Amino acid sequence: MSLTNYPAKESVDFYFTYLSPYSFLANISIENTLAPFDISVNYIPVAHMGAEDGPNFSPERYRYICEEDLPRYTKKLNVAFTSYPPLTESYTASSAFLYAQEKGLGKNLNAGIFAARWSLGLDISSEKVLGDIATDVGLDKKAMLTAIRTPKYRQQLSEIHEKKNVAGVFGAPTFIYKGQRFWGNDRIDFLVQAIKSQKEASHV
Repeated sequence: MSLTNYPAKESVDFYFTYLSPYSFLANISIENTLAPFDISVNYIPVAHMGAEDGPNFSPERYRYICEEDLPRYTKKLNVAFTSYPPLTESYTASSAFLYAQEKGLGKNLNAGIFAARWSLGLDISSEKVLGDIATDVGLDKKAMLTAIRTPKYRQQLSEIHEKKNVAGVFGAPTFIYKGQRFWGNDRIDFLVQAIKSQKEASHV
């Protein structure tokens, strides 16, 4: 049975944070991985104030991630990687993503923000950095920066925190498909298996 060209459009919720290197990896591959199944990706940013409420890595684990694990992954993916990007908040960048999403350029800005932090080692809380990315993807830099200074997107991010708690999301990246949770970029294969099983069952 072919598993391509399905008529029904389904979606996968993708909870991510710009502070997670594994969200960075997942963001690189998820669209191409799900493309054969005609599954759309619902990008949901989880914002953090910084190390105190972001991904919780011990110094030893963070050193392993930055000096061993991520270099292996990014070499395999042929993607540039910078160890130890600046410790920063991600509310500003997440707000920019929500703005770009409204303008139909969310995926483009999302990729740019991840690359700025994890490939180039830039401070993604910087309005200059975000403004440059906005310009690169075709957004009006001034309009975006003005918009993300308003409470609108902070409120949306607060609602997302509530939504993720209800959904049982405790880390990023997390994918949710038909109520099933898949935590970690290394669980994408299990997500694919779940999708295949669902498609096969629906075609019996």
